[in-house]
Amino acid sequence: MDILGGSALMTAAKDGIASYLVECGGKNRAFTDETVADAAERLRNVARALGMLEGKVVDYGPLTYFSSFDWVTANEGGLFERSVRCGERIEKGSVIGQYYDVWGNPISEARAPNAGVVLAIHSGPIMAVARH
Repeated sequence: MDILGGSALMTAAKDGIASYLVECGGKNRAFTDETVADAAERLRNVARALGMLEGKVVDYGPLTYFSSFDWVTANEGGLFERSVRCGERIEKGSVIGQYYDVWGNPISEARAPNAGVVLAIHSGPIMAVARH
């Protein structure tokens, strides 16, 4: 199932209209006044770079390209407390968090399946057991 199938982005694409999918917020909350203003300005910057708008193009520095990623999901039930932050570089096997039972007793540790950069962390502490 395509999770973007009914989105405005995909509907526009089907009608031949170019559009963007903007992910903003990075290491913080995504939809603050500041992050929305920053994302809008960066989109205007892209339009300036493409010659669609007049004005000076701002260089925001080098981009980071990712060739793959892993979704790390719960393998224990209970509460999860992370021990890493977005943007942090981690090594394969690094502890990325701790699972606790409902009484606050540690159950086990969650470890990174690969080395890389932490891109996102779910904000909720409650984790269901992953079923395969």
